[in-house]
Amino acid sequence: MNKARIEKEIFPGLMIPPFHYACFTKFTGYCEENFYTVHNSFQIVLALSGVLLFELEGEKRTIEHEAGSVFVLSPGIRHRWSSKAGEISENVMFFCDGFTEEDAELGRILNVKQTDIIWHFKLPPESYAFYVDNFRRLIRGHGCCDAN
Repeated sequence: MNKARIEKEIFPGLMIPPFHYACFTKFTGYCEENFYTVHNSFQIVLALSGVLLFELEGEKRTIEHEAGSVFVLSPGIRHRWSSKAGEISENVMFFCDGFTEEDAELGRILNVKQTDIIWHFKLPPESYAFYVDNFRRLIRGHGCCDAN
C-alpha cells in the first residue's frame, strides 16, 4: 500500500429530495483535504471500515470517525478530513438540504434552523450490521472501488 488513493462513486437518484448526493468513498493510505470546506446542507457519514479524521475549525478539535460510527454536521460548519497512512477507510455519505417542519420526525432531527449540529456516535451492532450489509450490497451492485 505505497500510494495514497481516493476513490469515489456517486449514486444519482438513490434518494428523494431533500436528500441528495449519496456516495461511497474509499481512502487508501494517507489522504487529506488541504483546506477547510463548508457545505450548505447536512452531511451524514457512515463509517464502514478504517478511520477518517475530521478536523473542526471552530471547535479546534479532531473527531476520529471509525467503523460503526455515524457523523453528522449541519450546514455551515467548517471542517477538513484526513485518512491514516497504511490504512483503508471506507464510508457512505449523504447530503440533505434539511427539513422545516418541526413537528415531523426528520424536521426535529435535521431542521434547517439548527446550525450547530455536530453529532458523532456509535451505532448499536445490530443497526450497524443492517446498514453495512445493505450499503455493501448497493456498492457491489455498482461494481465500484472493489469494495469488500
